[in-house]
Amino acid sequence: MNTPSFKTLTETLNYLEERHHKIVHRGLRAMYDLVREVAAWEDPNLQQQLLKPLFHFCKVLKLELDHHMTMEEEIVFPLIRNLETAQKADLPPSGRGLANYYLKHLVHEHEVILHTLHQIRQLSADYQLPFNAPPGLKELYDQIRFLHSDLDEHLHFESTYLFPQVDKLEAGKYE
Repeated sequence: MNTPSFKTLTETLNYLEERHHKIVHRGLRAMYDLVREVAAWEDPNLQQQLLKPLFHFCKVLKLELDHHMTMEEEIVFPLIRNLETAQKADLPPSGRGLANYYLKHLVHEHEVILHTLHQIRQLSADYQLPFNAPPGLKELYDQIRFLHSDLDEHLHFESTYLFPQVDKLEAGKYE
């Protein structure tokens, strides 16, 4: 992945919201619609072994990501923007230390989200379709793979680029 370059943290946050958050919001809606459709398939063996657990993990993933992105969009990103604005204006930052507190929480959520994706991948035998697959399962697997790929990129970007920049900002060393 090529890391885009940004002049400010605000540009970085705008990129994350415009590029990744919109993709994930749309992808989650599509995934959830598909998994509800697929979970209604009437094959008792497939229901027990795959469809009910798959529905459960997709629901958990949706809840985790909805919470995670809401926390970023409504709490963490505005806090980072305020810290950056205060630093540029040579004002004492309000909320110093809070950003790192929330970042630690976000890192933990990243681990939980990736674990849930791993569970889905494991349950689906690496997205292999069973011989008696219901209509829509391939499309669901494709949607989950797409979400997983985007989330890998998104979470990697936050962990390796955004979070270290916020650490510098909180330490007063961000330029």
